Amino acid sequence: GGEAFDIKSIKNKVQDRVDQKMVKKGIMPSNITKKFLSKRALRIYYNMIACDEKLGVSSNPTKKTIARAQAEKSLRSTMSFILTVALTSFIVGKAPKNHPALKRTGTEGSQVLRDLVSSCYGNNAVYPILPSLLTSTDDTTLFVHKHKKDKERKDGKTYIAPVNHEKKFKNLFETSTEGKKTEGMRVRLTTTISGSGQVSAIYVTIKGLTQKEIPIREGDEASKAGIIIKEIPGLCLSRVFDRDAKTKGYVVFMRGDSNDSISTSVKNFKHYHESVYTDFVESARKSACEKYKFAEEDVNNIDELEVTPECLTSVGWLDGAVDQLAAVCQPYISSECLKKLMLKCKQSAARTGSEQSSDIGDPYKVLKYEEETTSIDDIPEDTLTEMLESLFSEWSKSNEINLGRKQSIFIDFLARLPHMMTKAFTPEKVRSSFIRNGMLDVESCFWPDLFGMIQTKRGEIKDSELDLIITNFPKLFALMQKLGNIPESVYDELGFPHFLFLGFRTNM
Repeated sequence: GGEAFDIKSIKNKVQDRVDQKMVKKGIMPSNITKKFLSKRALRIYYNMIACDEKLGVSSNPTKKTIARAQAEKSLRSTMSFILTVALTSFIVGKAPKNHPALKRTGTEGSQVLRDLVSSCYGNNAVYPILPSLLTSTDDTTLFVHKHKKDKERKDGKTYIAPVNHEKKFKNLFETSTEGKKTEGMRVRLTTTISGSGQVSAIYVTIKGLTQKEIPIREGDEASKAGIIIKEIPGLCLSRVFDRDAKTKGYVVFMRGDSNDSISTSVKNFKHYHESVYTDFVESARKSACEKYKFAEEDVNNIDELEVTPECLTSVGWLDGAVDQLAAVCQPYISSECLKKLMLKCKQSAARTGSEQSSDIGDPYKVLKYEEETTSIDDIPEDTLTEMLESLFSEWSKSNEINLGRKQSIFIDFLARLPHMMTKAFTPEKVRSSFIRNGMLDVESCFWPDLFGMIQTKRGEIKDSELDLIITNFPKLFALMQKLGNIPESVYDELGFPHFLFLGFRTNM
């Protein structure tokens, strides 16, 4: 439970505190004497709250449905989540000599879970997967605008869209009630974050383009399929610190009149899995071998191996979207993942708000705030706009991509994106996303924490519920290992309660 605060709530609370201090000094706040909170100060307060592991910020708090309220308060759903983490995040056997988890015991909850899992494997030793190989993949839709400074203000610190910036507009150039136009467009940003604080390459998708914007060209299969994928060297976070950085980012253009939109979306995520996610995991594996200098010869020569060593197992969590699942469930991808020990787990769709790292963490929330308040003028040295304009000009001349009026908005967004992501996806914010749901413990940041995962259940945790979890863990662990799920009849038999939500809607 708890109260959700958006940016306006934070502003009002800080402003009230400033007014109270003025009153204590004997000054009555008025339009003349009142000290108004600047955008810069508000952003600092917002980011401070986002960095606190015990607090969470929300750019758009909404009422949850009954189904979500039930799932988030369900002990059964919580138990299924714990079992899935326990089955995938532990490796049975003796850890490599220099494995970092050997020197870190973790919290009490992590020790309890480690003992439970060990007992399920005949009291054999177990050790956790590396945090850098524990990932969460998600995407978010941003309604972006081309920002500029409000020249009517003397301080020049308020940012507005070129015409009329209202969040309620979801379509490009939609007319407002005042008859004005709002210039904006929807883009989808897909990212993978890891438990060690890293974030994957930039991957942006524009959906719903017209045949005029992606013309069908003779002999061009990509234009016929309605999906064009472009690699852009330099579209990366390191560009903020190194103007010559050439790490690739990806931009995907998808036509909305495709005969099979699901198939197109599957192709999109399939490309993401093969070009971004797989590279992200393999890079983490190589880095781990170099950093920890594992003793085994076969681990040090990972590039020459056909079979991935078990100590470098990766676990990737998906939010369960249809296109994501359809892509990774294709036979050749799933078999390749098993061969490379890239395990895939699906989050419960109704519990993503309490158990999915990408959702409960602050990076996406901070990113949305930064998108709304950051202008290209805030960037000390813009090294991307000129390059992007040249690329889009080439694509337009070849009649490959013609975005028209959307082009300047999209280029403006791409040029700002690396700077916004460096503020939103800091190592501390990313790591805390995995700590909040118990996938990593707060002390060592290596071991899964049983008590932390139990806390994903909204509301009070009763002693009787904790006893149910610990007492029945061995039986349910074996059943989950065998079936891949726990039948409701088994939960009924063991006495796990049903959660019935009596009411229509709730704010939690």
